[in-house]
Amino acid sequence: FSVEKGDVLLGIAPLAVNEGEFGLLAVGHTGTELLEFNWHQFAAATIEADRDEIADLLKRWTEKWKFKGINNVEEFDWNAVNVAEQLVDCNRLVFAQALETLLLQKRDEVLRNKMKEAKDNSHMSSGLKRLMNTLNLKDRNNSGTEEVFIDNLLFMACAAVGQSKKITIVPSYGLKKNNPESKDLLGDIARASQIRIRQIILKDTWWKEDNGALLAYREKDGQPVALLPISPTKYTLYDPADGSQVVVNSTVADTIKAQAYTFYRPLPAKVIGYKDLLRYLVDGIWKSDAIAVLAMGILGGMLGALTPIVTGIIFDRVIPDGERLLLTQIGFLLIAIAVTTFAFNLTRSFAMHRIEGRTEADLQAAVWDRLVSLPVPFFKDFTAGELTGRAMGISQIREILSGAVSNTMISGIFAVFYFILLFYYSWKLALICTLIVGIVMAISILFGYLQIRYERQLIDLNNNLSGKVFGLLTGVSKIKTSGAEKRAFNNWARDFSQVRDVTYRKENLGNKMAVFNSTVTIIATGIIFFAMINLKGVNLGAGKFIAFNSAFSSYLGAMLEISGVILQLNIIKPLYERTKPILETLPEFDQEKVDPGELEGNIEVSHVNFRYQPEGSLILNDVVIDIEKGDYIGIVGPSGSGKSTLFRLLLGFEKAESGQIYYDQQDLDNVDIRSIRRQLGVVLQSGQLMSGSIFDNIVAANPGLTIDDAWEAARMAGMEEDIKNMPMGMHTMISEGASTISGGQKQRLLIARAIISRPKIIYFDEATSALDNKTQKIVSESLAGLGATRVVIAHRLSTIANCNKIFVMDKGQVIEQGSYQELFDRGGMFTQLVKRQLA
Repeated sequence: FSVEKGDVLLGIAPLAVNEGEFGLLAVGHTGTELLEFNWHQFAAATIEADRDEIADLLKRWTEKWKFKGINNVEEFDWNAVNVAEQLVDCNRLVFAQALETLLLQKRDEVLRNKMKEAKDNSHMSSGLKRLMNTLNLKDRNNSGTEEVFIDNLLFMACAAVGQSKKITIVPSYGLKKNNPESKDLLGDIARASQIRIRQIILKDTWWKEDNGALLAYREKDGQPVALLPISPTKYTLYDPADGSQVVVNSTVADTIKAQAYTFYRPLPAKVIGYKDLLRYLVDGIWKSDAIAVLAMGILGGMLGALTPIVTGIIFDRVIPDGERLLLTQIGFLLIAIAVTTFAFNLTRSFAMHRIEGRTEADLQAAVWDRLVSLPVPFFKDFTAGELTGRAMGISQIREILSGAVSNTMISGIFAVFYFILLFYYSWKLALICTLIVGIVMAISILFGYLQIRYERQLIDLNNNLSGKVFGLLTGVSKIKTSGAEKRAFNNWARDFSQVRDVTYRKENLGNKMAVFNSTVTIIATGIIFFAMINLKGVNLGAGKFIAFNSAFSSYLGAMLEISGVILQLNIIKPLYERTKPILETLPEFDQEKVDPGELEGNIEVSHVNFRYQPEGSLILNDVVIDIEKGDYIGIVGPSGSGKSTLFRLLLGFEKAESGQIYYDQQDLDNVDIRSIRRQLGVVLQSGQLMSGSIFDNIVAANPGLTIDDAWEAARMAGMEEDIKNMPMGMHTMISEGASTISGGQKQRLLIARAIISRPKIIYFDEATSALDNKTQKIVSESLAGLGATRVVIAHRLSTIANCNKIFVMDKGQVIEQGSYQELFDRGGMFTQLVKRQLA
């Protein structure tokens, strides 16, 4: 603790214990002056000086010890005659208790470090087992589950689905502890595996469609099964009870419940680069589709090469000799080639459609899963509209990659066949054609690079415009209130005109490029005519020349297609740069962090220091708070004292510079923060309702909660009657921003959402500021009935009169603690805050 100017600072004799000898050490600030006097002088002063003044000094001295949790200091009477004798006993008492508290904290810290070391050793052992298993091919090719056998049908079915979708499925905390009882075991497994799941409905002939691997349940007994696709149009049913697999048909489908679950494959929890993104996309496609695209491209290229050959035969033999029968045969051949080429292209298109559909569905879900899994500080640097643009940029990259790979593959195959055909007819003309194509591609690529400059500008401008439009739309009521419609329109028009200006210049360049591409074929054909006439050793008949020219036109078109693909790939770079913050920021959890299990409600803040900027001042300075399960704790203090920042640390939104936060003696840095938050009920100052029904807002998309649970939560929050009086009751729609309900109703809905799952710990940051006294009483009684640990930030101090303990904060430090009455009687900052409100 600290002493101020005019206080007394008493020395205490060192105390020897098993851990060593301990004493008090005082460290003064710059300029501090001490007036030193010995014990005999002080004892004499207690007799000669004003006894009330001495008593006040000693009382302030012992109050500081009491604030630090030292008991029984109030039993000393500093107005008595034997002050000196009492002081010796008091100092001995407080120092012994303080030392005992310190040693207990050190022992707890040692115990926690040992537990942490044991967990680290467990992780090391697990890692070594994985390395050893790489020598066992059977184990290595098994499902990506943990090296532990879990005898649970639901987990085994999930593991089968995970193996099919290349997702690592790990057992939940309860399954690891051989305790499968859970209200939401599937949700627990999904959370442990860090994946998202969604309920779907199996309808019509679902087993003939490509829906990916699914988790389903038997209609008869509700036993979980895995529906595993073996081709884009065929499923097998895997029964984990006996390990059997049967092909799904209409009879088997009738034995399965209509409700099933699909699993979404997440992006790896690491920095994502080009190769990682491409690998993720490749892992999600059928090999048969990729083979079909390649095979159809090769066959299509071979058939395409027949067309120039057949054209040459027509002009060399059929027309000069008048062979009508041969012409008829060639006509049927060309029709067959056209029909076959159409069939090949149709098959390739279906395969590409499946590839793009699967990759788009997987990638979109993975990107948004990644986005919502990022740490809270990440979102401070971007607007909602800007983040939307950055997230959609990943889909644009996917479109370019899938289109580029397909087009390059097909155009490349076609170009090879046409290139061979050119050399078959005339190697001299073929060399000239190669030179022409090289020049044309160089010019096309040059045009493309000029366009990319505009593409980069458009990406930035469009994203900025999207962010501005989103901000204007969400703040339209404020714009109308302040009469700023014209200024808002002017801001939008300025940015939009920049977009249109760059778009015009880009399209103008594109038009010039289109003109060049349309004329280059004519120019190239003229060059070939000139070369054929003037080059020695080139002797092509009319038919062969027409065939050669046809092959060259097709070759040129294929190469121009490849040059366009190269340009498209260059657009990926600016898109990737926009999405880098999302792909390179790591999620706030990793698989090495353990599940904390079910919380009891104990919280410890141990010597926490925090600042928002490395060079900034401390926002929290050596904060120590100990909360036991079931406690009702109030945190008060003037604005800027660090109350809300403390909440952000307790919720894992920020990380402490030093010190630790413990939930049930588990370090917050070493456990899965999502499992912690799932057991918390939180209402923050900035809490918002989402657009949707009241029911959706209260249950917050939790599939395990029913409308009865929502009504019970509304009753506990004092909102039941209000909802019943609304037009559609629990299904009344609320607009984004909750402009259709009052501030008090909004707060009560947020409270209902926080307590519906009966959390073990409740955090309220000014959560009842808009409630009247009657509603405040209903909410307080409901919360008390939950038996949860409650931590409340309050500016209206009358709302925390019943707290077990109140912590008073100022300038990032806890300066007072105690019950409401104790703090009020003490005459410190809390007393000033109360009197200020009473006045």
